[in-house]
Amino acid sequence: MAIAGAYVDRLGGCAEGLHRVVAGGRRGENIAAAIDALFLLGNHAWLTGQWAQLRLTAREGLDRWTCATSTTTRCWSGRGSS
Repeated sequence: MAIAGAYVDRLGGCAEGLHRVVAGGRRGENIAAAIDALFLLGNHAWLTGQWAQLRLTAREGLDRWTCATSTTTRCWSGRGSS
């Protein structure tokens, strides 16, 4: 539902649910869905000019999710070498 909302500029109405999914991901639940939700929240922050929120969202995505989710590679290639 939230992905469809992104295409019609309605992510604001999905924010509460997306935050719940991200919170679950922080507890180790549905990590793939949490990554998607965090991306959508970042997308919403970008499109609405919420720069501070965008920085926090992007930082969490890079710090928490890029290396912790991969078993075959050390780090997501978009993050840089470590």
